[in-house]
Amino acid sequence: MKKKLLWLLIIAFIVANILAAIKVSQTHKSQGVNEVTSSLETTTAPTINFVTPEVAPASPTITKEDIARIACHEPLSLDDWPVEVDNNLSLAPVNWQNRRVNLTDKKVVEQSYRAGINLAGHFHLATWSCGENCELAAIINAKNGQVIAFGADDDLRSVGGWQFSPTSSLLIINPGSKDQNNPTIYSLVEEKGLRRICYLAQ
Repeated sequence: MKKKLLWLLIIAFIVANILAAIKVSQTHKSQGVNEVTSSLETTTAPTINFVTPEVAPASPTITKEDIARIACHEPLSLDDWPVEVDNNLSLAPVNWQNRRVNLTDKKVVEQSYRAGINLAGHFHLATWSCGENCELAAIINAKNGQVIAFGADDDLRSVGGWQFSPTSSLLIINPGSKDQNNPTIYSLVEEKGLRRICYLAQ
């Protein structure tokens, strides 16, 4: 009887120790989780300082030379850029300000200009020879007399003539050209000058 009681006490002692050990282990785990949670809650995300340039980089400038390299997929038509002709417009005197022109060319342009509007609703295109297989031109805005384009500097040199109309803002230089060095050039006539669209090489 005493032996049984002794064994029961020993077993009870062992079980009590095991339970106590389990309880201590669970307490430590719980504290560890709380510490991790607390650490996560109190830790702030690192601040990232993005360096913003004071001046943004400039976008690349498209030059006249860049546009000159744009090829047309097919021939363009004067009919695709229709405009109305201002038939009631009185021709303003030609304004040569900011244009260095020799007397001969000036006389040719002014004489041609008297014929009236022949381009893009209220403009006049005057042409003259500059030698064998060479023609130059000038474009005058009849509303104010401004010479908006003149000669080779403004893409107005031709070896194959011109195609234009008073009812179209499209100017075709070297129409139907087969010469790779002098292709057909398509430009739009605008208030302050010519805007090249593309070229067509046969």
